[in-house]
Amino acid sequence: MNQYYPSGRARTATATLLDPFDLGPVVQQLVTGARAALDQRMAEGVRTGDELLRRLRATGACAPPPMSCPDPCVGTVVRQAYLGERVRIAIKVRNRSAKARTYRFEAEPLRSARGDTPGPLDIQPAELTLAPMQLGMLAATVDVGRGFEPATEYRSHVFVRSEGCETQYVCVVVSVLSDDVAAPFDLTCPCRPKSRRVEWYHHFYCDPVEPDRPTPQPPRDVAPDTPGASPVDAAIPARPVEG
Repeated sequence: MNQYYPSGRARTATATLLDPFDLGPVVQQLVTGARAALDQRMAEGVRTGDELLRRLRATGACAPPPMSCPDPCVGTVVRQAYLGERVRIAIKVRNRSAKARTYRFEAEPLRSARGDTPGPLDIQPAELTLAPMQLGMLAATVDVGRGFEPATEYRSHVFVRSEGCETQYVCVVVSVLSDDVAAPFDLTCPCRPKSRRVEWYHHFYCDPVEPDRPTPQPPRDVAPDTPGASPVDAAIPARPVEG
């Protein structure tokens, strides 16, 4: 039986086509092409990312957000008073959180700018439980007495504490006034004689002030032949004189 033996080139091609496990060159070519395509895509992505970052930097979008913390002072209430007064200051609070909370209140002593602490600030009640958006009322009282100076401001903080929350406070200012700032009232001499009502269709008025006059004397009996006697006096007969 005759056998056919191909030449060298034909034998190589035939072996390549017939040998299913000899895929090294083909796989190598695929890997090389895929790597080139991936490198191209990555280069394009890098260029796109650089352009995006450049634009974001220009707009400031890449900068970290500024740190923002709420002011612990939720508000200020100012009350003016004179020495010797007992001052009551109403403070209204609201629960702006999403759940019911119990708040505890504590007031520090009133203090002037020089550091003087003439007296405490009493706060009642010391605790409130508020539902969401519920209002509550506090009363701060202080006796503006000995130790307080006129024309001076005294400040205090009413601290508000609740579980899981940062401490807040309400600023309370008591401004002690000097008696010199009281408004004067002008006093005048009232009308003499006093105002009187004449009739319903008249107005109230004051009579003009007249100079003092001597008190008139009662009339005396005058003889008819007396010089200066009036006709009425002459017509009155003389009373007989009893002997």
